[in-house]
Amino acid sequence: MNELVLAVDDNQRILDLVTMVLRQAGYRTVTAVTGAEAQNKITEETPALIILDMSLPDTSGMELLKAVRQTSEVPVIILSALDAAAGKAGKLPGVQFISKPFDPMELVNCVKQTLGPA
Repeated sequence: MNELVLAVDDNQRILDLVTMVLRQAGYRTVTAVTGAEAQNKITEETPALIILDMSLPDTSGMELLKAVRQTSEVPVIILSALDAAAGKAGKLPGVQFISKPFDPMELVNCVKQTLGPA
């Protein structure tokens, strides 16, 4: 069963790269560029995993993570250049951290460790 992954980032090039490598690995993906769009996709799509940037145009990734945690324990991989905030979030249960710039295969391996093979 190929699990659904929601990638949230305000950089379309990052979203395109994440989508490409995860689809090649056999995962289904949806994307969002804002926190509000991400919250809608979480409600509509019920992703098995969220890949989250800390810098979004309408909210911080930390605020979005707090909102998600009020209703769900979905695993989260923080993919961000903001080491301080992301490092703090990465210590939360069910949250992993990968620093930008990132190796796409590191991301795929992290997804596989979290969800299992696609």
